Amino acid sequence: MNNTSIYAQLLLRPNPKLLVRSEFQNLNLTNRNDLLYSGGGPFNDIGFGIGGKASLGQKRIGNLVDTSVDYKFTPETSLGVYLGYVFDSKVYTDSTSRFAFVEFTQKF
Repeated sequence: MNNTSIYAQLLLRPNPKLLVRSEFQNLNLTNRNDLLYSGGGPFNDIGFGIGGKASLGQKRIGNLVDTSVDYKFTPETSLGVYLGYVFDSKVYTDSTSRFAFVEFTQKF
């Protein structure tokens, strides 16, 4: 790995049907001359599936704060909501990013 991380997580289960999870990660490159790698690995014959972004001489990837809430209506039916926020990056010129999704699961 070419990064270091400080990680904290808080899990709350106020009742058997509800789970709330909040996490914080402080992410940094180990070496300011390294690339920030991303990708899914080999998946076809054209490329290896991993790309690298120049770190611009910086080590600070950023902080990630995210929260998810999962609720089980029944053992077969659940709903999940996720919110994530990245900030204070020196590697990316746009130093803030947001991501959110809602997931409904029905088991058959």
